[in-house]
Amino acid sequence: MRPPMNARAIEWLREIEASAAELVELGDLSFSRGEPSDLALLQRYQLYKRVKAALALPPGLERVAALHAAKVGKQALSAVEENRLAKLSTGGQFHLEG
Repeated sequence: MRPPMNARAIEWLREIEASAAELVELGDLSFSRGEPSDLALLQRYQLYKRVKAALALPPGLERVAALHAAKVGKQALSAVEENRLAKLSTGGQFHLEG
């Protein structure tokens, strides 16, 4: 029997967060000296910093949106910030736009 949709979604989120935590752990080791001067590593460093910032958020929709934005890049981060501002201006209602 297949687990209900909510159970699958929760398991999927746990897997995403576990993977993100592993990426941050590797990034902490790889980039312990800060931003690399090698341009080939710079994208990986920037991804690491975005994921680390996303994991610093409290669990919830904002963290999920930030993790999604982290994989996309800086342009998506501005969309997350717009959503956060919209949340604040609507009294806490948060809507993800697809």
